[in-house]
Amino acid sequence: CRIWQCACDLSFVQENDLQVINQPELDFPKEQKMPMTVKVMVEVYPELKVGDYKKIKVKKTEAKITDAEIDEVIETVLAQMQEGKEVKRAAKEKDLIEADFAGKDEKGEIIPSTALEKNKFRIGMGHYLPDLEKAFVGMKAGESKEKVPVKFPKDYHSKDFAGKTVYFDIKLYSVSEISAKDITEAQIETVMGKKQKPDEFRADIKKNVGSNKQREAEQAETDKYTREVGKITKGDLPKSWIEKEVQAQFQRLTQDPQFQQNPEAFLKQLGDQEKLKKDFEVQGEENLRVFLGLSDIIKSENIELDKDETLRAREQAQKSENDENVEFERISLNMKIDKYLASLFA
Repeated sequence: CRIWQCACDLSFVQENDLQVINQPELDFPKEQKMPMTVKVMVEVYPELKVGDYKKIKVKKTEAKITDAEIDEVIETVLAQMQEGKEVKRAAKEKDLIEADFAGKDEKGEIIPSTALEKNKFRIGMGHYLPDLEKAFVGMKAGESKEKVPVKFPKDYHSKDFAGKTVYFDIKLYSVSEISAKDITEAQIETVMGKKQKPDEFRADIKKNVGSNKQREAEQAETDKYTREVGKITKGDLPKSWIEKEVQAQFQRLTQDPQFQQNPEAFLKQLGDQEKLKKDFEVQGEENLRVFLGLSDIIKSENIELDKDETLRAREQAQKSENDENVEFERISLNMKIDKYLASLFA
């Protein structure tokens, strides 16, 4: 920010070629006699300098897929289909079981919202609260337990249960083992919508999982690179920009499902709001430095969109409710940044 002493016509903005980014703040003298001198404070586009970004190293990795990872995907598919091989042994983690459970109040009466009958789920996969799922481990079909203590987390979406312990009665009907080697061609056809042999199915999974892991690895390296860009981008940032970043982060919090279910508990879990705001300010400044640094880099690297990319940017801008030209510039800039970051792994 800069403070200028000038006449009230604000002609200094044009004379000094300032890129003003918000409305000026005017400070009039207490005695308003003409002629008068008015202090005008405006925020201008920051003068930033990006360091030697070419020294930042990007590690190019190749994702490797193990047989165990492929098995885990297939077993997850079978679990979603509730397909497994019934066994007579005691239940263990990752088994598919069929069971009843019901929480009871202090009077010993069933709490309707906690009760399910002949329900199938896979132990240890987070379908229900940990205490409840673990209670079935070691049980055999036909066995029951009473007064199993189940602790509800403090941030549980229902205020009636948050932070409380409820005692459950449980009964186990069946235990099924899920194994990738047991998948059949009929089950594969149900999942894929086409006939495939197990080996072909595994090959497709390996390809898809490999693509996802590769994207994740590259994204992790991209995040490291952009953080380093932010560190070497020097200069003062407008306070209004940081404030907008903070507001945006608070707005994103309100979209969290836990906030929408129980705003009071969610905000309480976050802790001191002032400290949170300061943390957001730090994060907001880091984000802005990354963005402005990358914006400068793509100019230095002469990154441009091709004809098809420009067309896509224009089509996206036309769908926006905001000014089409402004949106086009914003979308184009983001696409150029993405294009540059993708080139790091080429």
